[in-house]
Amino acid sequence: MKSASDVTKVLKEIGVGFGMTVLVHHHPLLSELIGGSATLVNSLLALVGDEGTVCSFELISDNRDPSLDDKIDFEERTAIRRQLELFDYKRYRDIYYNSTFMALSKTQGRLFNNHPYVVFCVNGKYAKYMVRQQPLDFPFGLQSSFKALNELDGYILHFGHQFDNCHELKLIYSMNESLQSIIVNGAAWGNQWTKYLDYETDTSLYEKAVSMCESKKELIVDGLSIQFYKYQDVLTMYERCLAKKFKG
Repeated sequence: MKSASDVTKVLKEIGVGFGMTVLVHHHPLLSELIGGSATLVNSLLALVGDEGTVCSFELISDNRDPSLDDKIDFEERTAIRRQLELFDYKRYRDIYYNSTFMALSKTQGRLFNNHPYVVFCVNGKYAKYMVRQQPLDFPFGLQSSFKALNELDGYILHFGHQFDNCHELKLIYSMNESLQSIIVNGAAWGNQWTKYLDYETDTSLYEKAVSMCESKKELIVDGLSIQFYKYQDVLTMYERCLAKKFKG
């Protein structure tokens, strides 16, 4: 994919169309496109049109409670928390956001959710709806942008065969009470340290869940795998994988 027309052709072939809600994941090879990830983002927005929506998310991996990292000495944790409180994440966001997320964040009309660790960016018809409420607790929960993505019968656009960033599957923990195990996390928010609730999750089954997804379409373009599948379907597969593991 060396041009905007190439990207549009591939996206059409894999199933992206008018009115769809699409969550897109980044892959380093997207930076090799003419115009970088912005070419992909603009092509997606054009294809889904005025009735569609394009979104992405990023985790601010450094903005986490240092007590969760056994490699950090106990005596150093207070100082690290203070550093996190004072750090301007918006000013230095390009350090933490991948180029696809950054490209979407620069489009006119994009909106963001309100969470210090899980940052969700969206543009399109349902942008306001998807970021309408984002509590501090359970950033992948029933009041999150990910629940809205599920309600809107959204799709996932994924590149490559690494699935460790498919954290949108964590929504299933909020939807199934038998899977719930609540933990406490912490993050810097509004120049102060705050704690929030989340679910203990298993990321090792992401790849298996995607492989089992019956709605998945896959293309190989320039040696890169491009996959497109329904969010609801992959959530169901992930739930089955977890249930099998627990019974196991």
